[in-house]
Amino acid sequence: MSSLNEIRKRINAVNNTSKITQAMKLVATAKVARQKADYLKISNYISGLYDLLIQLTRSTTYSSIFISKRDANKNLHIVISSTLGLCGSYNINVCKHLINNLGPNDDIIVIGNKASSYLQSRGLKERIIAKYQFNDKFASHIELLPLTSYIIDNFISIKYDKVFLSYTKYMNSLNFVPTTLQLLPLDFKLFKPDEKNINYEINELNDNKQIIDFIPNHHGIIESLIPFFTSSMIIASLTESHLCEFSSRRNAMDSATENAKELIENLKLEYNQVRQEKITQEINEIVAGS
Repeated sequence: MSSLNEIRKRINAVNNTSKITQAMKLVATAKVARQKADYLKISNYISGLYDLLIQLTRSTTYSSIFISKRDANKNLHIVISSTLGLCGSYNINVCKHLINNLGPNDDIIVIGNKASSYLQSRGLKERIIAKYQFNDKFASHIELLPLTSYIIDNFISIKYDKVFLSYTKYMNSLNFVPTTLQLLPLDFKLFKPDEKNINYEINELNDNKQIIDFIPNHHGIIESLIPFFTSSMIIASLTESHLCEFSSRRNAMDSATENAKELIENLKLEYNQVRQEKITQEINEIVAGS
């Protein structure tokens, strides 16, 4: 059995750890509130862009390279993970989801250090062609310009037939679902705004298409808007993934704090038990000596 000094040191160490986890929980809680507000804003913004694309494609017979279907010979996968750890199974789940959807010739672009480390440990180092890092603040189109430029240029040159984005979808404060979204070619059947989180309704298809005049022309706006929409979707997915990351970290730190409290209580019981045994032993020695 451990001595009183050893148990006391363990109690102090666990108590210090619980203070750290409690502080990390409070920080994550504050960031969750900020990320949730940003997520709601970007969701409504994406809805407006999506509605505009629907109107554009319905009012013209122009077939854009960004919409035309291709045979999937080689695809590009973008995966969003965290840069920091201590967020439960958040990173592992999205990486496993990516691997399940990965083709034999597909390339990977990694956002965040954790996905890069996990994929390299699974023998996929050669498949990673680029790595990016973005902080938890609201990303801008300028920050994403190198990434979106690479995606658009290589899709136009037919290096990649499809572009997928793997990220974590926020369901509620306890549930986060790894999801894959097809960015290019844009498939309106695959992408539907989340009606649970945003005030938006998708207009149903009508037999009589509404005629809308776009200046200078339809195809010019479509060719400019879809790359911008792609960049906006990455920003929205980054924001949603950060929301899941901080929510997962908050839950993990909450569990760690509760476990630390339980461990402290058990150590205190052990400490009192050892102390009582020493007192009893000393009393017995005194009685025996007298």
